Amino acid sequence: HRFTVDEHSFLCLYHLDNLATDTVSHAKEREQIWRQIQKKDVLRLAILFHDIGKGRNGDHSILGARLIETIAQRLRYEESDINQMVFLVLNHLLMSHTAQHRDLADPQVTADFVDTFESAEQINMMYLLTFVDMHSVSPEAMTEWKNNLLWQLYTTAREFLLGDSFDAEDPCRAMSPTEQTCQELCAEFEPELVQSHLAKLPRSYSLYQGLNTIRQHLEMVRIFDGETPLIRFYPHVDPACRDMVMVYKDKIGLFNTICTSVLLENFNIEEARLNTRADGIVANNIVIRDALGQTDIPESRQSLLKERLNRLLISDAPPPPVPKSIGRSKIGRISFENHAKIFNDSSARFTVIVVRCVDRRGLLQDLTSVLTEKNINIHFARIITEGNRVTDVFYVADPQGNKITDQDTLIQLQQNLLGMLSLNHNE
Repeated sequence: HRFTVDEHSFLCLYHLDNLATDTVSHAKEREQIWRQIQKKDVLRLAILFHDIGKGRNGDHSILGARLIETIAQRLRYEESDINQMVFLVLNHLLMSHTAQHRDLADPQVTADFVDTFESAEQINMMYLLTFVDMHSVSPEAMTEWKNNLLWQLYTTAREFLLGDSFDAEDPCRAMSPTEQTCQELCAEFEPELVQSHLAKLPRSYSLYQGLNTIRQHLEMVRIFDGETPLIRFYPHVDPACRDMVMVYKDKIGLFNTICTSVLLENFNIEEARLNTRADGIVANNIVIRDALGQTDIPESRQSLLKERLNRLLISDAPPPPVPKSIGRSKIGRISFENHAKIFNDSSARFTVIVVRCVDRRGLLQDLTSVLTEKNINIHFARIITEGNRVTDVFYVADPQGNKITDQDTLIQLQQNLLGMLSLNHNE
């Protein structure tokens, strides 16, 4: 958060009042959703007080829900409106967490999310609250990636809830993201290549990657020979970062090898989006930042990282040990508790591992080392760095592609991850 709670709350109302002129995509659709809201004052009050529980001991969502109930009663709102406000404040983090940390192509994720709501009006309110909340964290917080993930979850949940009564002529649902992406890219690439590529990936891929990134993937997939790694670097909005795109064949330990190479060349991973196609080809995006604090990354260093990655990927030898003292480490709040949780009910196909902790140098390399040692394959991942905190979500399976269900294995895996998080390599 760039702003204090009061500034943030007023900014939320500002963005609510300026939905139609917002620069990120789907602005017109959001304006239409706002016009459809029946109790606009209820939503405004929920937005104004959604973070009122911050600064007190305990979960700020739970505390905020209690406070807004008292406030709404003093304002003499009807019980149904009070319940709506309490619901919105209590669950105001649910939508952003689901959009950014879960596989939106998994029908069970949508079903579990929709189970929380009682009506389309609630989903409309929650979507707008979540959008303005994320948009008001900082000027650069609402990226197209986050915006598109949120939009996909909203449209999928709304269709899931309304079923056959959903209006197909509604401009909010005029064309699916996959159909739109396919239509635009077929003008540049062979239609068979585009259709085959999209068909081998989850439906969410065409949203959270974006058109330019999919274009990069297609260019590389078209010339991939099945054996030689393809690695390219693209500019990033932050000049101290680069977007490293890789197309290669999937194997256990692949992401660990990437993390090792990045560390050895004095870079940090800021964000990672891993995509495994049904045919075993991966199309990965890794945002790297210079660990030495330089404000630009010369092509010579990009070439060194590419050469090291090629050597390690082609070789079947285990990655070399990594000295964690290289470069500068991030200093996080020691009061922030580490979490490593494992779920088998969050995805129909995979075991889901969610790690939240203070960032430090070598963290991803350590975590992926644990998974590699356990012979666990990462099929899908989201790596999100927010200030000095990180949220790493891994969708994993055993070598046969099945969920990890043995309780002893799950307990040991969680203990190993927590043990790795407790290490401090900079002492």
